[in-house]
Amino acid sequence: MLSNKLYLDGYIPYSEITWIFGPLQLALVKFVHGWCEIPISNSSVRFLTLAHWLLLACVGYWLVRRFTGSWLWSASAFVLIFLYPRSLVNEPGHPQVLVAILALLIPLIGCWYDARGGRLPWIVIGAVAAAIINVKINAGAFCVAAVLVVLLSPSRLKANFYPLCTIVVVASMLLPVLLMYPLISIENCLYFAIIVGFSTASFALVVSFKSQAGELLNHNAVALVSGFTAVSLFALGFAAAEGISPLDILLSLMRLSNSQVEFFHFFRDYSLAQVFVAGLSLVMALVAVTVRNSTIVGWILWFSRGIFLVGVIYALVIDGPANSQALIAYATPWCWVAAFKTSNDAAPLGRMLLVAIAVWMPLLAYPIPGTQLYFGGLFVLTASIVCAADASAVLNARFNGSSTFLREKLLPISLVVAVTTLLLSLYGTAKKQYANYQPLRLAGTEFIRIEPGRAKIYRELVQSLNGADVVLTNSRFNSLYFWTGAHVPSPGFLSQYPLRHATPEQQQWGKAGVLNALRPMLVIKKSGLVESDPDGTNWIELHFEISEEIGPYTLMKKRLTVSDSTQRLRY
Repeated sequence: MLSNKLYLDGYIPYSEITWIFGPLQLALVKFVHGWCEIPISNSSVRFLTLAHWLLLACVGYWLVRRFTGSWLWSASAFVLIFLYPRSLVNEPGHPQVLVAILALLIPLIGCWYDARGGRLPWIVIGAVAAAIINVKINAGAFCVAAVLVVLLSPSRLKANFYPLCTIVVVASMLLPVLLMYPLISIENCLYFAIIVGFSTASFALVVSFKSQAGELLNHNAVALVSGFTAVSLFALGFAAAEGISPLDILLSLMRLSNSQVEFFHFFRDYSLAQVFVAGLSLVMALVAVTVRNSTIVGWILWFSRGIFLVGVIYALVIDGPANSQALIAYATPWCWVAAFKTSNDAAPLGRMLLVAIAVWMPLLAYPIPGTQLYFGGLFVLTASIVCAADASAVLNARFNGSSTFLREKLLPISLVVAVTTLLLSLYGTAKKQYANYQPLRLAGTEFIRIEPGRAKIYRELVQSLNGADVVLTNSRFNSLYFWTGAHVPSPGFLSQYPLRHATPEQQQWGKAGVLNALRPMLVIKKSGLVESDPDGTNWIELHFEISEEIGPYTLMKKRLTVSDSTQRLRY
């Protein structure tokens, strides 16, 4: 919110203000908050996030409907896709939900190609991939990798098939490891890299042998590049019109990447057992695409579907952040089985693109898991619903003698009942919680209710900061700027991270902005880092003194000097 506000106030992203997303996000901010005049406030941003969240569930519904033809499976997908990325409540306004919508559109466009063929779907796929990479560069890179793996598969000329297949499989296995190489010495990072590497390699094997033949590679590639180039040029052209050079974008994103790898990396616990399960998946995929005996292939697919769905169910029933890690660790390696509707069919483009994105997007969790785990695993969840529908269809074909209800309706209806019960349970809990909460009653929070104790602390903070012209916080508390009307110490330094994690240049900007202000105030969270200059001097203690303590926050005001007193008298 603060970055968006400063941008609309006229500051230039990447150079004058910190901007961690791609240039297309600038155009979206300008359109939504500039041209459409939707205010930047806590309430409005939450409503926008909710709208994107519902749209994500709608796209998931539409996609599963195209694959299964069943409104029951699609309704289940709508609820599960809405509920799963619940970590989104911690980051309203973050464009990752928009990225997820665009990524789900890619296999949906693939279904369009399956129905009609032609080059236009590939142009649109290229445009969507460019939109993603120009909003969130790492997510866009993984989508491009997924699309390229699928694009290479129809080019299998008989003479060159096996060398090409080997190159694609080996590259798919090595790229995740190379991405994580700076931190590969960390045990959990190594295990995570191996698990994702086995997942991408398994899919590369399947797509090489089972992709449905399409147009020539050069025709599709030209169409893909055309769409990608058009959107990228628009994004860069818009950035140039705003006074931003491509070099500024590149240098800023490189600095951000380096700072995250250096300061903010951490990984969930991955085990050798999970690595073993991923390795077994790679072996099963290899057998499934190379063995000619359809009976053996059928049993392998049943075994793989079973492990895939059990892994997903296990992950969904775990309560807490571990469920997203479990989904990626246990289920992602088996995503390749969702490419097979039956053992004899060649997989259409839409299905291949869904699985490709499902195995590549978990890389979002590097180097910071957090909410990225949920958005990385969202596509695995979608693929598992399609896989469950496939298993139901196969059972339907095998047990023709049973009743129509048992053959066609029992499993999807059971899933609908289960997810509806879950939704009603969550609704009841949320309704009770909302009733016990208290309106925040601060600027731009008209619809927000939080815990009474926290609301009281925030109101006291805002009241104590009344009259401050510049506020500095070490705990990502940027909402204070919207609630108080105070200014940031410097547009080049935002309180997105603890101060120590900013670059030396940004720290100097922030320090100078505070010290040169007329009535600066600091809001220091007690668990925050102690800020020191390179020579060990604590500049905060040197220039500021404690004003009061409110909850976990310490408010500090500037120590008065003779020059400060004179300046205030003049004021």
